[in-house]
Amino acid sequence: MHRRGLDVDRGLVHATQHGCAPDADIAGAVHQVNAMTRTIAIVAIVLASTLAPAHALTSREWQDACESPDLGQQALCATYAAGVFDAMMFLQVTEPRTATTCYPTAPQPPAAQIVDVGIRHIRKAIAEFPDQRDFFRQTPVVSLLLSAFKAAWPCPSPGR
Repeated sequence: MHRRGLDVDRGLVHATQHGCAPDADIAGAVHQVNAMTRTIAIVAIVLASTLAPAHALTSREWQDACESPDLGQQALCATYAAGVFDAMMFLQVTEPRTATTCYPTAPQPPAAQIVDVGIRHIRKAIAEFPDQRDFFRQTPVVSLLLSAFKAAWPCPSPGR
C-alpha cells in the first residue's frame, strides 16, 4: 500500500512511477485544480480588460493618478499597482522556479506600500537619468512597477 502525500501532483507522480494506478480522487483533484486555475486566469483577464484603460497606462498617467486629490484617481493608482503585484505573486506561487521576485505573501504589504515602492522607483530612475525623463514618463507603468518590485523584493541567490 502506498502512502499518499499532501501534494496531489507528487502523489500522482509517485503512484505512476511505482506502477500503481493513481486513485481516481487524486486524478480528479488535479484536474479540478488545473481547471480552477485556468478559470481564475480567464476571469482575471476579462475583468482587467473591461476595467483597464484602452491603452497601456504610462508612468506619468499612473503617477498623476497617485498624486491626484481625486479619490477615484487614487483608487486607480492603488488598484493598478496592487493588480500588478497580485499577478506577479500568483506567478511566483504557481511557477516558483522562474520567479525573479520573491513577493511577501504573509503578511502581504498594504496597497500604500506597494504604491510607494513604485513611485520611489520611478523618481529614482528619473533622478539617476535626468536626460531620460521623457522616456521614463512615457514608458508603460507595468514595466516600471515590475522593475520596482524586483528591486524591493529580490529572490535570494541560489547557494547563498
